[in-house]
This record gives sequence, structure tokens and C-alpha cells, in this order.
Amino acid sequence: MRWAGIALLVGACLGACTPEKPPAPPEPQPPTDAELAVRIMRTYHEWQAGPLPEACSVYLAACADFFARQAGFDPADMHAKNPRSFMQNPDPEWIPGWDRIPADEGHRHVAFAALARAASLRSFFTSCRRDFDAADLSRAEEAERLRRELDQIDKLDNVYARLGRLVTYRREVRRRFTDPVGPRYNLELAVFDRFSKSGRGFLYELQNQRAEDAGTLRPAFAPDDERDLFCLESHVPTWQDADAAAGDYVAVPIAATRQADLEARAGKARDLEAKLPAAERKIPEMVEDKAPEKGQELFLGKEVLGTPLFVAQVKEAKDGVLVLELAGKRAEKDVTIECKQTPEIEKIENDKPVYVETCKKGERTRDIAVTVRLPERPDVIVQKGDVVTLIGKVKKAETRTQPGDKRLQIAHKLELDAVHVLEIWRERLLVADYFVQ
Repeated sequence: MRWAGIALLVGACLGACTPEKPPAPPEPQPPTDAELAVRIMRTYHEWQAGPLPEACSVYLAACADFFARQAGFDPADMHAKNPRSFMQNPDPEWIPGWDRIPADEGHRHVAFAALARAASLRSFFTSCRRDFDAADLSRAEEAERLRRELDQIDKLDNVYARLGRLVTYRREVRRRFTDPVGPRYNLELAVFDRFSKSGRGFLYELQNQRAEDAGTLRPAFAPDDERDLFCLESHVPTWQDADAAAGDYVAVPIAATRQADLEARAGKARDLEAKLPAAERKIPEMVEDKAPEKGQELFLGKEVLGTPLFVAQVKEAKDGVLVLELAGKRAEKDVTIECKQTPEIEKIENDKPVYVETCKKGERTRDIAVTVRLPERPDVIVQKGDVVTLIGKVKKAETRTQPGDKRLQIAHKLELDAVHVLEIWRERLLVADYFVQ
């Protein structure tokens, strides 16, 4: 009996003392519409702060899916809510058609595509317009520097100093300011204008002064036009499926017709290649057998007919014009100094006989004397012993030949009015150049 009672007691205790199972945790509550809206707005604003995701580089549909995932939505969930059904327009400026997007679940992808497209475009144009403001300020500062510099240049009396400073300034601008819009275009026109007004339009062409990238330069338009062109040239985001329905609800920052008009105007305004000469002119040099004609333009280099020319005398004429006497002499041995034709036929060319010649060799001496008047003086003083290269107009020229037994003496005498001095060399060092590019 005693053992039976104990067994009953233990059994009763076991039944009563077994702990109950803990209640299952409550199912998480789905986010409220307000919470979903906050997630979407947070994602929308995050896209304004940094570069666009790589998923947005090709297809808008992929971009929209990426936006949905970042906002906490599963693009594959066919029963997920459509943002249009529970939130107001997140950005009326960039999604003016939000209220026209269908609110049912079947058009959820349209709403996310509109959000992704608007976020991408707003991010791009916010950054682009900020960059344009900086570029526009830089253009304005460079234009003011150009105005001040041209004002100072135009005050210089000496044409060599004036044009020299101008081309040097242009070289500096090319290095520091690469923007093809505005100041550099105006500077190219200013260079040509000042060469022409100084009587050196020919030199502009001779030296090929026109900038190599002249065809890319253009004047600046109104700020609103420049802002849109700046953004167009910065590559507005586009997608291969850009014609998707979302495009009907998102703002178009630059209409296609305006884009076409702006690009056409910009192309037409790149007109420097038509306005400025580029063909490189050639100025004739002296030839051995013929004296240059009066009035002819002539180029004198560091050597004339192989003979170095040095400044032998620097003087001032009675009328105040600077006069340079240039002289050079060269002797050559064992060169052909005379040839005579014989009756013997060497060959037939073009049905005509070519006769054998007999030539005599000996010493040839060449003397060159050039008197140069400089109505406009360089800003570097020319000294005796210098070598001067220049372009001049012939006033008088003669060539005399004195043959002798095994010796030929040739004397060239010229008088020139200098049109432009190109270089001044001193002891083999270039001390001035006007204005070789």
C-alpha cells in the first residue's frame, strides 16, 4: 500500500510539474505605408549624394530594380505594394506625372522606373549645373584678363613689342585655359586683327599663326544656352530602353528639339577655320643666276646662297630710319665655274639632240652686300656682328660676274626696305624672334 501511494504521488507530480511550451514569437508586422515611404525617400536622396550605381549604366529596368532593392522592396514579389498607391509625389519638379502613374500592383515597376530615372537625372543635372557655374566663372575671369591684357598691349608703340607680347600671351593662355568656349575664340580673332592692322597680315599666314585647334573654338552664348550645352557635352544619362513608359512621367530637362537647335548653333559658331587664313605662304629667296626684281618681297635667312650674312654696320639715316649693312663672303675651291657646249651629240631626248659639255673647275668667290632700311625698329637693339633674318622689299639689286682663268668672282648687291625682322642671332644664340611659332 505504501509503495502504491508513492507511485501515485510521483505520477501526479510528473503530470503537474511538466513546464508548458513558450508561446511562439509574434509574426513581424509588415512596415507601414509611412515607413515604406521613408525608405523610398531615403534612397531617392542617397542617389543625389554620390555617383549613380553601375546597374544604371545600360538599362533603365535594371536601374529601377536596383533602386527598389535599396529601398527594401523585392522586384520579384508580385504582391509588393506600388509606391504610387501609398505616398505622395516625392519630387514634383522631376516627376510631374506622378499622379498619372497607375496605382495598382501591376504597374509597380513603372513607379520604380520613374523614381530611378528622376533620381538619376536630378543627380546628374545638379552636379552638371554646379560644374557649369564654376566653368562659367572661370570663363568670365579669363575674359576679363584678356580685356586687360589687350588694353595694355595696344598701348605699346613698338610693333615688335606689341605683337611679341600678344603671341606670348596667347601661348600662356593655351597652356592654362583649355576651355574652347569664349575667351580663346576671342583671342584668336584679336591676334589676326592686330597682325592685319599692323600691316603684317601676310606674316600671320606666312608663320601659320592660326591655332591648330581653331576649328574647336567658338564664342560664348547666353548663360542658359551655355548651361544646357555644357550638360549635353557632359553626357546626360541615357538607357537602351529609354523609351520605357516611365519617360512619360519624368521631366525632360532639355527637349530634343532644343538639343538639336543648340548643337546646330554651336557647330555653326565654330567658324575660325573659315574666318582666319591658314595656308602657309612662301616668300622667295635669292637665286644664283638672277637678281631679284624691284618691288619683289625677298626672304633673307641666316645664310644667303650658302653665304652667312653678318651685320657689318649699324647706322641711322638722315630721315631717322635705322640702316643695317649686311655682308658675307664665301670662297669655294675645285668647283665648276664654266661649261661650254661641244658639237658632239651625247643623246636624243624628246626627239632633240643633247650635246656634250666640257666644264672647267676652279675657285669661286661670292660676295654679298645688302643695305637694309628698317622703318620700324625691333625692340631688341641690333649690334655689329649679329645675324638678322628678315623679309624685305627690293629697292635695287644687281649681280656682277667676273670670270677669270680658273677663278670666278660673283658679287651681289641689294638695297631693301625691311618689311619685318624675323630673328636676331648673336654669337650663335637666338636673342629675339618675331614671331616664329
